[in-house]
Amino acid sequence: MEFSVNNQPVPIEALTFREMGYGQWTFGKAIIPCRIAMTRTEALDSFAQGYDEYISDLKEDERFRRRGEDADYDQLVALAYPPLPKLLEYAPRLVEYLLGGPMALGHVLPALFPGKRPGCRFSINAIDRAEVSEIEIVLHCSVFAI
Repeated sequence: MEFSVNNQPVPIEALTFREMGYGQWTFGKAIIPCRIAMTRTEALDSFAQGYDEYISDLKEDERFRRRGEDADYDQLVALAYPPLPKLLEYAPRLVEYLLGGPMALGHVLPALFPGKRPGCRFSINAIDRAEVSEIEIVLHCSVFAI
C-alpha cells in the first residue's frame, strides 16, 4: 500500500482516523488531500471480512427496507449479495460507493488502521471517494494535521 498526504509519501504510522466527528469539523485546521493506493489483492485482504459483516447486517435489516429507496442497495440485492471479489468484477462502481460511503467508518478505516495509533501526524476526516481500476483501488481522503 502507498500513502501520501499533499502528494508527498508518508508512512502508514503517520495516519489515523477518528470516529467522533468523522466527516465534520476539523477544529479550524486546514483540510489536506490524502491518497491511499492499494492493489486489488491488498484491498480484498483488507476489506473482505468487513464486507461480509456489512452484508450480514444488510440481510438482517432487509425486511425493513423497501425496493426503490436506495439504488445501490437494490443493486446488491439484484446481484444476490455477491462475495467481494465477484462484486469487484461485476460492479466496480458499487464497490467505489461502498468503500467511500457506508463501509468507510465501520469497516474500511478500522481495517487499515487498527487499534490506538500514538504519534500520528494526520487524522483522516473522511473518505471523499474511492476509485476502482483493473490494477488498484485508490481512496481519496481529506485529512488534517494533528
